[in-house]
Amino acid sequence: EGIGYLADYAHSRGVKFGIWIEPEMVSPKSRLAKEHPEWIVSSEGREKTTIRNQWLLDLSNPEVQDFVFGIFDSTMKLAPGIDYIKWDCNRHVESFGSTHLDEQSHFWIGYTQGFYNVLRRIREKYPEVIIQACASGGGRANWGVLPWFDEFWVSDNTDALQRVYMQWGTSYFFPAIAMASHISATPNHTVFRTTSIKYRIDVAMSGRLGMEIQPKNMTDQEKALCRKAISEYKEIRPVVQMGDIYRLVSPY
Repeated sequence: EGIGYLADYAHSRGVKFGIWIEPEMVSPKSRLAKEHPEWIVSSEGREKTTIRNQWLLDLSNPEVQDFVFGIFDSTMKLAPGIDYIKWDCNRHVESFGSTHLDEQSHFWIGYTQGFYNVLRRIREKYPEVIIQACASGGGRANWGVLPWFDEFWVSDNTDALQRVYMQWGTSYFFPAIAMASHISATPNHTVFRTTSIKYRIDVAMSGRLGMEIQPKNMTDQEKALCRKAISEYKEIRPVVQMGDIYRLVSPY
């Protein structure tokens, strides 16, 4: 029954509603790619580089900026109850070039300024929606986007042991409130390591705690531990997310 129905249902269960978008990318087989080949980042005379079945839209072009803003705007209009946007950037730039720019050496500046321009427009219209910058794989965990994004997705590797090192390093540059850190399933999908639910909870609670695990696959004991952890995290959240950090022992 549409996004509005899903958002309303989530709210009726006491859960905020979020949706995942990737407005800077385009599929090579899409209508958009066919109708606007001039909008795609590419070097003249070179084959367009496809990564993750995606090409990149040229945000140095004001028409593309309008289009990307329109994707965000139209998504928000799907339902009044959208509380959270996960904005993905799953690939980096290769074979860069722009049909819009006369000086190709200005591409990186033009792209970044165009991206910032889109974000300013979004925040002027939607100041309250929580937006996650995803991900570090696309180079999006950086200081420059902090005025517009609330948090980062640090890595798809959610293995608790690996995350100890990642979160230690990330915390040198970013506050815990900006560091999405999730309790996930085991064996972990990236390194296939099995760790206890208690260990996964403790590590995730040192950042912005989240859940990335199917409740239907959890035991009653695991559910009880996670309920307790979420309740306790809400009590300590002001300290974890907004407090001062003191480094006691390095994981290295």
